[in-house]
Parts: sequence; C-alpha cells; structure tokens
Amino acid sequence: MKILMLSGDPQILNAVSDSAQRMKDYGRIVGRLDIFVFAAGLGKGAAPALALSPHVSAEAVTGRLLRFWRAYARASRRLSRERYDLITAQDAEHACIAWFLSRRFKIPWQMQLHTDIFNPRFVRHSFTNRLRAHIAAFLLPRASGVRAVSFRITRSFPSEKRAVILPIWVDVRSIRKAEAGADLRAKYPAYEKIILMAGRLTREKNFPRAIRAMKQVLMNHPRALLVIAGSGPQKQTIIREAYRAGVAGHVALEGAVSFETLVSYYKTADLYVLTSEYEGYGRTLVEAAAAGCPIVSTDVGVAEEIKGAFVVPVGDEQALADAMARQLNIPRMAPQLPAMPSWGDYCALLKRSFAECIHHA
Repeated sequence: MKILMLSGDPQILNAVSDSAQRMKDYGRIVGRLDIFVFAAGLGKGAAPALALSPHVSAEAVTGRLLRFWRAYARASRRLSRERYDLITAQDAEHACIAWFLSRRFKIPWQMQLHTDIFNPRFVRHSFTNRLRAHIAAFLLPRASGVRAVSFRITRSFPSEKRAVILPIWVDVRSIRKAEAGADLRAKYPAYEKIILMAGRLTREKNFPRAIRAMKQVLMNHPRALLVIAGSGPQKQTIIREAYRAGVAGHVALEGAVSFETLVSYYKTADLYVLTSEYEGYGRTLVEAAAAGCPIVSTDVGVAEEIKGAFVVPVGDEQALADAMARQLNIPRMAPQLPAMPSWGDYCALLKRSFAECIHHA
C-alpha cells in the first residue's frame, strides 16, 4: 500500500519528535508513506525535507496562503510520476486539496477529523472555523472514507457518511509504569493542593475560566496552586486574568515541558483540569487518567467516556468551581479509562481504514 498524506503537524519534520516516530510506525504498517507537511515556517529542530525511514519521507510546504497552492502543485507533480493507492488529509483545507487531487488523478482519498468541527462552539469561534465547517460539510459525502478520533465528532455529522473511529494513540501502559521523576509537591512545598492544567495556551482552551474558578476554590483550600504547563499566544492574557481575579500568587506558568515531565506532573498533582470550549479527543484527559490523576473537565472530547471524571457543562463556571473544590475534598481516586486498543490492534485498525477507502472508492 502506498499512501500520500497531507498534514498540518510541523513536528513531523523533527526527526526525534513523537510525531515523527508515529509516522515511522505508520510507514511500516502500510508499506510506503510520503507526507507533505503544511507549516508557516520551519521550527526549531525541523528540516525542510527528510527521509524518516526507508518507508517514510516528509517534505515541508511553507508560507502562509501560498503553501496551499504549493502543496497542490508539488503533490500534482508527484502523482504525475508515481502511482499511489490513497491520499489522506486531516484539516478541512488540506482535505480540500486532497479532493481536487483525487478528482484529477482518479485516486481514492480519506478525510480525517481530529477536531469537533461541527460543534457550534467551534463554528462560532472565528470566521476561519465557520469556513472550515462549511468546507468539511461539502467534502464529507465526497470522501472515499472518513476517519474520526472520537464518537463525539460523528454525532454532529451533517451527512449519513460512516466513519471509522480511531482514537489518538496514547501509550497508556508506559504512562502507568513510569516513575514520577519530577514532583510538583517538592517543587511547590508551600502549597497543600496542586491543580494541574496542560496544553497549548490558545483561546479555545479557555485557561482564564479555571483561573476565575480558583477564586472560589481558594475559599475552601487557601493553600491551593494552579500549575499550567504549556506555551502559546494566550500567555499574557492568562497572566492578566490571574491578577484581575486576585489569584496571581496561586497560579504558576511552567511553559512547555517534556512529555516525561508532564507524566510526572500528572502523577504528583491532586487534580487535572481541562476547560476547553471544544475538543475532538482530549489527549491530556487520557494521559491524566492513565497516570491516576483525578479529573475535572468540561463536556468535550472523550471526557464523558472516562469513568470517575467530573464532567461539567461548557461555560458553567460555577459548576466548574464546585467540581474542583469537591474533588479536592475527597480522597485521590484514579479515573477509569474505557477499553483502549493495544498497539497491534491500533495498527490493524489504521490499516483497515485505509484499505476500506481503497476498496469502496
């Protein structure tokens, strides 16, 4: 099987990243995988093109709007020279290019959905998101096959198109076995309760909501600390909100941390909180549950599938604050994950999703 992928994950261009390793594994599964990676620019450690393995190559397509035309042109040249069995694409704009290529070269294509793209909160978030939702609604019935990362995404499909559900791979077993090398309690000894949040500091993650909730949490737990691990454009907004709410002394911004450090944080925190407006999956929820950390989450992604997680309505700040305070009052109990596929099962399902697209085209 020979597959051409259109991806928006710039970490694929960093040979030592988890994303690059995952692509190597995919290449072994399918036989041959060539990837065009959309990136505004090359980040630290990234290469413009590299052979990740004998089975996998990755090539950057940089620029702002021009990168979409460049990707179409380069992919067209590649498809003119070589025969591929399938094109697979993730984001709506990438899927649009895949559809054009599929029509031109008569090759089946797969649409991947990693975001809850038809969620009203996603659509209202920005004009770009509204456009993405319209594009996705147009493309869904025209795809040879659809792959989604959660059942939640498929519940809002505007068509009868069936989707293969393939969760984002999380090595649950390794997380459970890992030792806690970095102890949040030792790092912040002045605090009795440690609440952890992690992720990119973007508007849809709504970190300020948790900061406002902290004001009420501190009434019952005056020595509680909110630790935020991650980087992103909302950093200054979060700092300002902490001062505005009068809780700046109870909020610590860690910046980006390694995955190994984050796993240790999950294991030594009293509570993990996620306040997103929407999520297609919510990988940090699975990681936190695997590490045995209690969870309070807005009703997004796979939160509803994790037994023992406190799930609150999106936008209900009082319910969020009450859940956080209540969870800190009870003994630490590990949430229970739903049945997770083994790596072998995951690979088999991935390969089957590709094969079904080719077969039904």
